[in-house]
Amino acid sequence: MGPPFSRFVVAVDNAISVHFSGLDWGQDPIFDDHWDMTTTTRRTMRTTRAREQAGFTLIELLVVILVIGILAAIALPSFLGQRSKAQDSTAKSNARNMVSQIEACYHAAGGYLGCTAELSTAATGLDVGSTPGQVRIVTETATGYEISAVSPAETAAVNHTFTIIHNLGGVFDHDCTVRGEGGCPDDGEW
Repeated sequence: MGPPFSRFVVAVDNAISVHFSGLDWGQDPIFDDHWDMTTTTRRTMRTTRAREQAGFTLIELLVVILVIGILAAIALPSFLGQRSKAQDSTAKSNARNMVSQIEACYHAAGGYLGCTAELSTAATGLDVGSTPGQVRIVTETATGYEISAVSPAETAAVNHTFTIIHNLGGVFDHDCTVRGEGGCPDDGEW
């Protein structure tokens, strides 16, 4: 018997063609005439294989992380500033609410004396005390009082404080610290 293939030709140009002919043991349908795999077909197979293993490259992931970092660096200070202003607004509101409570407590005989003892958290619904987030009556006299509310917001480890002073004749002074930060204006008058 001779070789199984009487002719074996490989042509290499833009396409690779392998031709088999003259099979001794009958024609095989796979190798009928010729089997042709062009360069385009190989690229298609490579692309298909690459699509099946799709994912993000390291460079793409680093670029996304960089963009998120830049956005966070821009947005975070703005967010923290708004948070501080909101906490200061709550402290101001607590101080005003305590003014309403102490005005309702006014006694004809003794003025505002004794109101500190009467105006507890249970009586006012306000968080009464001197720590951040609380409001208190600092002083009380027959003709006036001083109320202070401490905000949880801080500047250089100092909590923002909002004070209302009621003087003789119904004059109210509003003062705050830390000036120019959060909800406290530069002049301290709120």
